[in-house]
Amino acid sequence: MMLSRISAPSAALVAVDEAKAHCRIDGDDDDAVILALASAAADYLDGPSGILGRAILGQTWRLELPSWPPFIELPVEPVISAEVRYLDVAGVEQVLDASAYRLVAPLGAAPTLQWGSGEELPRLGHARFPIVIDFVAGFGSPEEVPAPIRLAALMLVDHWYRNRGLTGGDPAELPMTCSALLARYRKIL
Repeated sequence: MMLSRISAPSAALVAVDEAKAHCRIDGDDDDAVILALASAAADYLDGPSGILGRAILGQTWRLELPSWPPFIELPVEPVISAEVRYLDVAGVEQVLDASAYRLVAPLGAAPTLQWGSGEELPRLGHARFPIVIDFVAGFGSPEEVPAPIRLAALMLVDHWYRNRGLTGGDPAELPMTCSALLARYRKIL
């Protein structure tokens, strides 16, 4: 199995002007700093390696598999859509008809692709990873991201802006309010 992000989010989680308003910053002398902090906040929260363990903004991921499993657990959530392609026995890439599978994303469980009952899956060609699943994960646009996540990102920008040096304690520790806002969105393993 191989997982890679093939398309990053196309928009920022929080805009510079929005972050400046939250931080009560006038003028544009620190715009580059605010932009860097907003980008760092999004990176800190987003993706399977982020503190939430899930995608925030819409982004495309690719999962490559060596064979057809009984079902496919998608490792990044929430999942918006998925497309399954495979290399057939003639070595030609084919798109698996969407009617052959369904996306199941129960609350609190990993999203999975499940094959239709009685569905006979195509024979695969010879390749290390003949199955390729491209899927869009995240809540969608910045406006579709839950308000507590966006507010936590703004609070992180403010916290980091006002505390640019080491502040003592555990530098990886989130401000308590941010932790509270994010708690219900963290992926539990």
